[in-house]
Amino acid sequence: MQTPTTHRQFIIERTIPCEPPDIFNAYRDVTLRSSWGVPAGEVMLYERSDFSVGGEDHYRCGPKGDPRFVVKVQYQDIVENSRIVYV
Repeated sequence: MQTPTTHRQFIIERTIPCEPPDIFNAYRDVTLRSSWGVPAGEVMLYERSDFSVGGEDHYRCGPKGDPRFVVKVQYQDIVENSRIVYV
């Protein structure tokens, strides 16, 4: 027996205390993004990164030595120095 999938919408917003061009440069450079995008003691290991509308990032993250969480991100909307929308 299959169960139907249901969902609700939720929005997560994050304010980062720096200038928008710095954020966009970090999204273009996975080394920069990895340095500020994870909590202390954890890692973010990129396997693929395409910061463009329709592009995808694939990475693993988690504690150092055990990056067990697999993440796939698809960019829905990018407005330079204004907003980044991804799922």
